[in-house]
Amino acid sequence: MKYVLIGLAAMGLLTAGLAVLSPVPNGVPEALIGIWEGRAWDASGELNGGADLPFLMTIGLDGAVECTLGDAVFVECRAHCNRGWLGRVLNIKTDYIIKGGYLQGAVTPEDAGEVRSFTLPLSPEREGFRGTIMVLKPWTYPYPLLRVDLRASE
Repeated sequence: MKYVLIGLAAMGLLTAGLAVLSPVPNGVPEALIGIWEGRAWDASGELNGGADLPFLMTIGLDGAVECTLGDAVFVECRAHCNRGWLGRVLNIKTDYIIKGGYLQGAVTPEDAGEVRSFTLPLSPEREGFRGTIMVLKPWTYPYPLLRVDLRASE
């Protein structure tokens, strides 16, 4: 019985390790290049009284991201692929992520407008992408700031 448990634990660690280490495609994800618009909202209703915020994002051929959200802007952010084939099979992580920069300015009138490090993991949906802006702080788990629903701009 002891050897069975050790074997199962080893298989679990090997599978998780392969998923984390599976190669992620390099370059800018073609699916993200373009102009995206949509809405951002706070599921808890604490920001902006739960009302939707307009969201406009442009992702260039080089992966650079320009985005406005309320009075805030994304600064020095880039779009990346976030998982390889094994991560997709095991449903670990999202397909794409925006990271590497920071959010500057007030998202809503109640917001202090501080500079915040963040990531925006994105998953493909029927006609666009859905994700959550996750604020990063040292030594704490990232917390969700806003949910985002994006569609290609016309």
